Amino acid sequence: MFPCKVKIDQLDRTNTKVKDVDVKTNKTLTKGKIKKVTTKKGERTPFYYLGDYFQEKGKVIGHFLSLGTSVKLEKHFLQNEMKNSKSSLMGEKLQNTKRAAMGEIYMDTIKDVPTLCFEPHEKSKVPEAKWPKILKEMKEYFSGMKAVAVINGKIVEAEEDKEETSVEPTEKKDTTDSNQGKTKQDIAKRFKALQQSYVTVRDNEHDAKVVKKLYLDLKLWLEDFKQLPTEEQKELKAFYEKFSTVVEGVKKIIKADQKIDVHLKNVTEAIAKYVAFTDHSIEPAMALKKKALVELDEIIKFAKFVGASEMLNQCHVIKKLFDA
Repeated sequence: MFPCKVKIDQLDRTNTKVKDVDVKTNKTLTKGKIKKVTTKKGERTPFYYLGDYFQEKGKVIGHFLSLGTSVKLEKHFLQNEMKNSKSSLMGEKLQNTKRAAMGEIYMDTIKDVPTLCFEPHEKSKVPEAKWPKILKEMKEYFSGMKAVAVINGKIVEAEEDKEETSVEPTEKKDTTDSNQGKTKQDIAKRFKALQQSYVTVRDNEHDAKVVKKLYLDLKLWLEDFKQLPTEEQKELKAFYEKFSTVVEGVKKIIKADQKIDVHLKNVTEAIAKYVAFTDHSIEPAMALKKKALVELDEIIKFAKFVGASEMLNQCHVIKKLFDA
């Protein structure tokens, strides 16, 4: 479990002392946390949802979703967002208790498919029938993962997009077409998605497996790009030029993750040997302490690069223990 990155003050538009969270920042942060949830099957993490929260000139431009522990957000949602209140973050005129929910999110396997499960709090007033639409609206937050709501043990799935509904097979239709998903338009769309995934892992905490998969997907994209006719490659020149920057960035993240693994192993061994000494003032113990601090500094350096804030905090805690 991890702390929520969004503070209630950032959601309170009447609070002029802090900058309000915007739709783009919220989406980036949440996608990063969603990926973290996907790596820990069964572990439950709090979520907070406000439909139609982001508006511009009276028009809805997005919905608020954030994950992580927050005592203040939990208390506020229970007392103000999930029941009519003058203190709603939406304001009295726009508040809709059927568009506000908190609860827990976790990973499970449903019908052999890894699935994000949203389990609303018992005091949530969002009707079961509304969840399919909400899940569809929030689809872009889920980084390609399937998501469902779990209401009193019942699985509620998202509405299907029109283009995703099944098509009656015909004799002429060949679903094994080798070019399926490899047209110029498909390749352009795929790169945009890969680029967004890169931005997410670059700017947020991530799982090393996710980054490695991204690297493999980028290599596959390049292979498919090179299969296009020369003229179509020229039309996608801008994407190809960006490819080098993205793939190099991913390589750097992978190398940083690998460095962290090495230094974690070293510091763990050094601390274990250091703790074994009853007298920490003798030379062998002092040497191990020095080695551990050097390794911690290296971890901190690479953790800053990959945005691993929790690891940074843990390193600083250990360093303080050595100073005590």
